[in-house]
Amino acid sequence: RKVLLPERAEALLRILDADGALAGMMATPFIAKEICQQHHRQELVPRCISDVFERMIMQVAERRTHELCDSWDEIPPVVRQLILELGAFAHKMLENRRLVFSHAQIQSHSISKEAISLGLLVACDTSPTDTSKQWRFSHLTMQENLAAKYQAHRKEMTDGRLIR
Repeated sequence: RKVLLPERAEALLRILDADGALAGMMATPFIAKEICQQHHRQELVPRCISDVFERMIMQVAERRTHELCDSWDEIPPVVRQLILELGAFAHKMLENRRLVFSHAQIQSHSISKEAISLGLLVACDTSPTDTSKQWRFSHLTMQENLAAKYQAHRKEMTDGRLIR
């Protein structure tokens, strides 16, 4: 396990201070943690918020396949299909202005257990009196990113063009 050395941490802080957009992203703890982890693992700094979530999707694929995935095209088709399955659901839920949904809604959209096991959907804390489990995406921006990926894939399939 690598330890974040003070000089590496300070180098990351200098990069963040010089980039207003990145500094703004650091205001959200979830995203700040991801930026720090990605920098720690690969010494990369995202250019924009979508880079953060794109890398998270690559990490999900790597956990699933036990292989490095540096781009969408390197993700095995079966895992890409699971991600697109979640993307279609994310898109539908955003269309319906739903950020939290029930297990019944997940089932009604035929979301597979394999797609759920990717870890992009998380169970919400519910009240002790609530008997139905509620779910959400790990972050609203993840839901938006997956929905956009699904939309791009749909457009690619209908237009025959490659859109990323």
